[in-house]
Amino acid sequence: MPQYTDQEIIDAIRRSDGTARAAARVLGCHRETIARRVKDSSAIAEALREANDCTTDEAVGQLKRAIKRGKAWAIKFWLATQGRHAGFTTSMTANAADRSASVIIVRDQSQIPEPTGDGMQIILPDNGRGGLRTDQAET
Repeated sequence: MPQYTDQEIIDAIRRSDGTARAAARVLGCHRETIARRVKDSSAIAEALREANDCTTDEAVGQLKRAIKRGKAWAIKFWLATQGRHAGFTTSMTANAADRSASVIIVRDQSQIPEPTGDGMQIILPDNGRGGLRTDQAET
């Protein structure tokens, strides 16, 4: 069984953008070898964190660029995940009668329309940490 230096594993992790499975492929070893070495070496663990942080930074940058281009999906995603501290709430409504579903993001829960027909509405709390509140429409 070949032995790999910390630096060889770190280089493979960097070439693989922080994907341990891909780093194992680069080295020709099993992914569990990488996982064990991550546990045993703080330098390898840090390289993996750093590579994944770079990917996260790139994803956030892409998301913000999509927001600036006015992409509705990006705006909804940002408000639903990052806008809670500003009071944004996510409401999901499903209607069994016409098999429709909708998701809206509002700042004030009084703006959430009541479900119609056989609809069910799920409202996530403002802080995202409490329980779900569901309202079943009268049928």
